[in-house]
Amino acid sequence: MRLFSPGTAFTMTSKQMGYQFQWLTPFTVSELTRHRTVFNVPRCKILDYPDTEDICLVGCQSTYPMWVAEQFMVAMKFNRQGNSCTGTLTPLG
Repeated sequence: MRLFSPGTAFTMTSKQMGYQFQWLTPFTVSELTRHRTVFNVPRCKILDYPDTEDICLVGCQSTYPMWVAEQFMVAMKFNRQGNSCTGTLTPLG
């Protein structure tokens, strides 16, 4: 699908990832286009627990984006503000 309609493939991947992220923490999707998806996490539940800073920095902001890039050809970036963040997905290449 990515070969014939990359925008549609990206939109489908974004929707699927959004569905799968639901178990992590509540979030909203503020933009969903064929070229960019933006999701907002108003308060990350993971950070409500003590000693979870490393999970946020290493897991969410480093390891998971690398895996997403390899598996789905999607770049994932986070902009964290305290216990909230904004995530942006864009197609690679």
